[in-house]
Amino acid sequence: MGFLINCRTCGKQVSSTAKMCPHCGERSPEPYIDKFKYSLIALLVIAIIIIFIFFLFGWI
Repeated sequence: MGFLINCRTCGKQVSSTAKMCPHCGERSPEPYIDKFKYSLIALLVIAIIIIFIFFLFGWI
């Protein structure tokens, strides 16, 4: 059983395990913050890898 989140399209509460919003039909009712959070984590990991490569080859 999931917890309730707000649909990013209609704003109504939907289970976090739902495949689509029962109110408006949005396919993935997860809020934008989740996608933003994962994008931010991915960018940080890429930046750390790039910095590591720079130190590895002595470019910094």
